[in-house]
Amino acid sequence: STHSDNSAVITNSNRSIKWSGADLDSSVFEFNASHPTRLKVKAAGDYFVSLNAHSVENSNGGGNNRTQHRFVLHKNGTIVPQGKSNCTYLRHANGHAETSGHINVLVPGLSANDYFEIFTGIDYAAASTVKIESVRLFAEKVAPSRTVFSALSNRTTAHATELRQDSLSPLVWDHNISDSGFTHSDSSNAHQITLDSAGKYLVYINLPLQQSGSVSRATLDLHVKVAGSLVAGGVASQGYIRNPNSGSSLHWVGMVSTSSSNQVLTTEVVRSDNQGTTSIIVPTDAKASIFIEKLSNANKLFSATATQTTYSSANDWNKAASPKWATQETMDGNYFTHSTSSNAERITINKSGDYLLLYNDELNSSTTRVNPKVSVTVNGTAVPGAVTATHYIRVSSAHDEASGTLSTLLPDLKAGDIISVSLVQEATYATVKSKRPARLV
Repeated sequence: STHSDNSAVITNSNRSIKWSGADLDSSVFEFNASHPTRLKVKAAGDYFVSLNAHSVENSNGGGNNRTQHRFVLHKNGTIVPQGKSNCTYLRHANGHAETSGHINVLVPGLSANDYFEIFTGIDYAAASTVKIESVRLFAEKVAPSRTVFSALSNRTTAHATELRQDSLSPLVWDHNISDSGFTHSDSSNAHQITLDSAGKYLVYINLPLQQSGSVSRATLDLHVKVAGSLVAGGVASQGYIRNPNSGSSLHWVGMVSTSSSNQVLTTEVVRSDNQGTTSIIVPTDAKASIFIEKLSNANKLFSATATQTTYSSANDWNKAASPKWATQETMDGNYFTHSTSSNAERITINKSGDYLLLYNDELNSSTTRVNPKVSVTVNGTAVPGAVTATHYIRVSSAHDEASGTLSTLLPDLKAGDIISVSLVQEATYATVKSKRPARLV
């Protein structure tokens, strides 16, 4: 992957990413090689956009030359407020040389001939430099027949702007879409999103962060709850803010299942560092976002969780191995084959087609500067850009956990293809454990 000037290096100047090719529905999208940074929509409507961007060290300046960069979604040359990711801190020491950015948002109300671009830029850097390695962009027009909810936020119930609270505080949402099937009020209990009927819901959350203060290693956690209880694996913690007056972002994707009607979903943030006084807000030019889709049924669906890997020490997630999907939540046997006891890391595709994959985890460690890298593989080959490398754990200032998330389309899978998730040590060689169940959907 490169930028519009054919360089992969991320610089202080905002530049758009150039796409090398596209697999698309020509009735809905247009990709023209004469404008290789743009994905144009041909039909008016609401669009879901997902980005996975894998970045690596380009040069190491030594010493304390850390870097952080951003990925920002643009529409028609203008920033989409909810489309920002900068959970991309790189220490450039202890082997920490890879990271990733993630965006999963709904952009409502597009007109025909609107276009998307992804821009990059440096948040801070000294002598070290970073470049994009591989980037995947997935976009789809959300059909009116689908049951969805979309909202934006920049505040919690505890404060009009301040996110860094000592106890969990729910984000307050202003919805732009609330289909029948969801109940939400912007003016009363706006932190509560009611899931009207029992079922399975895909949830995507983006939360950009900005510190105003002198604290190093400030961190927040995001908790996803239903009926007041934490969803299994429902914490995002990759938003490490290393430098004063800098930012980061939190991202979570997953599936929420309810067995009864009128269950309330909340998204709550809390301070997780032990540092001094500072302020963390949603940046003034950005918004937090949530997008929820109720699945009409469990057809064509697979979901499972994992707490151990195929490595000989199964609790260590920082070795070359794969998560073992030992707890199966749902599986359509017409489309998938999977065993929880034999080769549990493998999911076999039974029918050819395009498949949307979601992954999330949260890991912890007691050793400084670990960063396990997670990749999606098809038949043992890594899918370019289907990477999350946001597990950097400093083990200082109470920063002993970090999460990863990704959402990507796997097009043109064939019957018999095997899907797995690959783990590999990226930074410090030390034990890293699963703090909460990882989930694959």
